[in-house]
Amino acid sequence: SSLTNQGHRKFGTLIRMQEKPHHDFINGYITQAGRANLTIYKYNGIDQSLLGNLVLKHYWNFLIESVVPRWIAPNLLTLLGFISMALGYLLVIWSQDPTDGSAPNWIFAIAGGLVFSYQTFDNLDGKQARRTGTSSALGEVFDHGTDSLTLPFFATIMGLSFQLGPVLTLVCVLELMILFYLAHWESYHTGVLLLRPLSNPVEAQWGFILGLLLTAWNGTLWWNDLSPLGFPYKYLFSFISTLSFLATSYEHISTVVAWMGTRGGMRQPVLTLIPLLLVVAYTTLWGLFAPDLVTQHTTLFVFTMGMLFANIQIRLIVQCVTKDRAKIYYNILSPMFLILLNAILGYFFAPIFDNSFVLWCYSIVITFYTSMLVLSVVTEMCVYLKLHPFSIKSHP
Repeated sequence: SSLTNQGHRKFGTLIRMQEKPHHDFINGYITQAGRANLTIYKYNGIDQSLLGNLVLKHYWNFLIESVVPRWIAPNLLTLLGFISMALGYLLVIWSQDPTDGSAPNWIFAIAGGLVFSYQTFDNLDGKQARRTGTSSALGEVFDHGTDSLTLPFFATIMGLSFQLGPVLTLVCVLELMILFYLAHWESYHTGVLLLRPLSNPVEAQWGFILGLLLTAWNGTLWWNDLSPLGFPYKYLFSFISTLSFLATSYEHISTVVAWMGTRGGMRQPVLTLIPLLLVVAYTTLWGLFAPDLVTQHTTLFVFTMGMLFANIQIRLIVQCVTKDRAKIYYNILSPMFLILLNAILGYFFAPIFDNSFVLWCYSIVITFYTSMLVLSVVTEMCVYLKLHPFSIKSHP
């Protein structure tokens, strides 16, 4: 379409790396050709949010023009948004009554405010980068990378606030993972990050905020009440969310199919979906063969699999900006095979290691490796681009 042709032409002129990336903490995650592409990188995204473009942009522009100092680095705004979501996550977790999942109503009003704060910072960072002339590939990786880290936060807050229960909470995080990956998968293959109307993060986040405000007004147990349609409000929320998930997934996939149909076919795009499919399969199968982890350790299970997803998602984001060849498998996925084997043995016979112990150990390991991935990628990009991550100033 005319909206994406310009981005596609620019995308086609960039170097796509053919050699194998290093993918380790010492040698880095970006190839030499990928580093060269960093210097000519230019963000190419189209945001079609109705609420954002018609209403909220005036609020965001006011903050940028009249409130945010010019010396504030865009990545610092991104970090403040991430901290807001992390605070909301911890607040909701710590306030829950373990017997019925209830919490003081005011908790959810604050949580809604923190989600609004996250959304605000998430939309200010790009504007601040353009205002100060500091737009860079580092900014996009840091922005979208922190977004991927917040997915388990969103899913857990939804699950606890809307009384979804373990299974629907797990479904929620899987839907968020798939949508986020597909958006960047589409961007990787077409060269344009297209945020469509209605199925836009802005509208989705406002739906979430309104849900939290409803919880603040009515209490968490209200979600178990019957809706006018004859089933609980929590199922109504899940039904609407799933419809939106299916529609948005179809848009991402159909766009790539149409674009790649005359440009080499779908073999490569399908192969680059393998990391996502493995994470989804691992999450689902581990939950099926070790159901006690989902029912008794829901928050930890969602967080752990969210960290595994963030690990492969951040790599895809880096590949989007460097034009390095997307890999179809990462070694970080390998331990899950042994973990699943242990869970299957426990389901039919007896596990070699207690499932809860395995979950705690793997949570620590994957959180460490994902943190090291973030540190390594940010450091590597800062050194090559001669930037400070949280300062407007550049390296001498």
